[in-house]
Amino acid sequence: MFNYISNSEATELLFKAIKIHRYLKLTSESTEQNINLQTRFRQIGVQLQNYTHPINDAVAVEQIPLKIRRCFVRAVMLLTRYPQLGGQQTGGTYKSQIVSSYRHDSIPNFWYEADMVAKLCRLFQLSSQYAKDIKHLLTQIDRQIARQQQIIQALTNEFNRVSHQKDVLRLFQSLFGDVTIPETSINCLTTKMQIAFVIDYHKDRLQEEYLWQNLSPPEQQTISCLFNKISQFSWQQFARFPSFGYVKAPSIDSQLLQRLVNVTGYNKSEIVKAIATSVTVVATERAESFLLHDIWGHYWQSILTQFSNDYTYLSQIDRDLNLDSSVKTTTGIISLQQLFRYQNGVVNLNKPLAQKFFHSAAKKRLQSLSTHLIGEMLADINEYKWLSQNYDSQDLLLSTRESPFEDKWNMLSDREHFLPSTSYFKDFPTKLDLTIQDLEFLYLPLFETLIKLPLSSLETELINKFQIKDRDILSSLRLAISDLNQTFITEYIKQDRSKYNQLILKLLRFQTLLNKLYTKPHKNTHIPFQDLIILFVGNYYCPNFEQDIASLNLALANYFFPCWLLLKKISLN
Repeated sequence: MFNYISNSEATELLFKAIKIHRYLKLTSESTEQNINLQTRFRQIGVQLQNYTHPINDAVAVEQIPLKIRRCFVRAVMLLTRYPQLGGQQTGGTYKSQIVSSYRHDSIPNFWYEADMVAKLCRLFQLSSQYAKDIKHLLTQIDRQIARQQQIIQALTNEFNRVSHQKDVLRLFQSLFGDVTIPETSINCLTTKMQIAFVIDYHKDRLQEEYLWQNLSPPEQQTISCLFNKISQFSWQQFARFPSFGYVKAPSIDSQLLQRLVNVTGYNKSEIVKAIATSVTVVATERAESFLLHDIWGHYWQSILTQFSNDYTYLSQIDRDLNLDSSVKTTTGIISLQQLFRYQNGVVNLNKPLAQKFFHSAAKKRLQSLSTHLIGEMLADINEYKWLSQNYDSQDLLLSTRESPFEDKWNMLSDREHFLPSTSYFKDFPTKLDLTIQDLEFLYLPLFETLIKLPLSSLETELINKFQIKDRDILSSLRLAISDLNQTFITEYIKQDRSKYNQLILKLLRFQTLLNKLYTKPHKNTHIPFQDLIILFVGNYYCPNFEQDIASLNLALANYFFPCWLLLKKISLN
C-alpha cells in the first residue's frame, strides 16, 4: 500500500529537491558532498511517489463521465495506428539494436475489424454518430501516414536507399546545404516515417581529431556553426515538432524538391513540412537514447494527438506583441489594440481589460508549455519500457512491493551503457529531475514577450491607428503604453511564484500517478495496457476534452483502469 502524503508535505519535499537539483546542475565534481546530495535527491524522489491519487478498480460504465468514455474509445482505436508511427529500422547505415528491438504492446487482430468501433461504442454507451466520427478520424490519419511514408520513401530512393555512407552524405548535403563532413563520420537510420542522421561529433567539432584536422578552417567553421545551431535552444524548433529538427525550406536542394513533387504528386509545402518534421540529427555518443526517445517516444504524438497546435503556438512565443496580438478569453477574443481608448484627445489604458488580457495569455502559455512537458514525460516512458523488456518484465512491471522502483535502481543502473541517461531516476517510467530541468529552463522565457513589451513599435502603431500629431495627445499615449507595460509586469510578479508552484505540484502528481498506473499489477492479458495509457493521456490533454492537468490526473486515477477492465469484455464476446 502507498503511504499517501499531503500537499504541504509534498511541497516541502519537492522544493528541497529543486534546491538540490539547482546546486547539482552547477557542479559536476564527484565530491563526497555531491554524492550525498545525489543520494538525498533520489531519496526525496522516491518519497514523492506517495504524492498521488488512489487508483479505482471496477466502475459501472454509466458512472464514467461521457468525455472520458469518448476519449478512451478514441485512444483504443488510435492505438491500432501507433505501431506504424514508431517502426522498426527499414534502412540506413546506422544499425540501432535498441530501436529495432523495442516492442510495443501487442494489438489483437480483431481490433482492426470493421465493426470494432461500433462494438466499442455500444460497450461504452456512445452514440452511432461518435462511431462515425472515429472512423472519419482514422481515415484522415491513414491518409496522413500514407503521405508521410510516400515522401520519405521517395526521398531515400533518390539516394540509393542511403545504403552507403557516401549516399548518406549526399542526402545530408541536399537537406542542409554544402557542409563538408567526412563520410566515415556520418551515418543514418531510416524508418518508413523518419530519417535520423547520426554524426560522430562532440560539442562543435568532430570526435576524431585527425578527421577534424584534415578539414580546412572554412570547412571547420561551417561544421561548427551547424553543430552550435543544433545544440542551441530556440522556440522556433517547436515548429518542427516532433523531430525538433534543423531542416528549413531554403536549405533543401531545389532540384531535389522538384523531383519529389513530380514523383509523389504532393506540393512543395507538403513535402518541406514532411521532411522538416521528420529529419533529425543526433550525436553518435548519445544516439541510442535520442533515437528511441524521438522515434518511438515523440513521433506518434504529432499524428495521434493535438499536441501540434500547442507546439506551433510555442514556436511563435518569442515574437514581440503588436496591436493585432490577441487572446481567447471566456467572454471572447481580445486584441491588444482594444486595451487602448482614444477619447476627448486623450489615450487611456483599460486596465481591467489589460489584466484580463495578461492572465488569458499567461494561461494559454502555461497550457502549451504543459503540453510539451507532458509530451516529454510520455517519450521518457519508452526508455523505461525498453529497459524493462530487457530484464524479467514480470519482476519489473508487475511488482507488488510497496515501492516498485527502489529495488530496481542498481539493476537498471547496470544497463546504463546500453541506454545512457542523465536522469537520477532511470528506473522510473517518468523522470522527476528532467521535468524540473525543463520547467526551470523554459518558465521565465515563456513570459518574456509579455513583460518586455516593444514600447517603441507599439507607440508607432498607435500613432498610425489614432492618427495622432498633437504633442499633448502623444504624451498621453506614451503614458498609456507605460501603464500597460507596468500592468503586465505587476500581474506577472503577483502570479509568478503561485503559478509556478501550482504547475509543478500538478506535474508532480501527474508523474507519480503515471508511474503508479504504468506499473500497476494486472493479470496477463493480450489486451494492450501500457501503450493505451500514453494514448489516453495524449488525447485527453487537449481542448476537445480537458486541457487541465488536475482534471487529467483525476481521469487517470478514477476511470482509466475501470475503462480498461470493461474493454476486456469485448475480447470475451
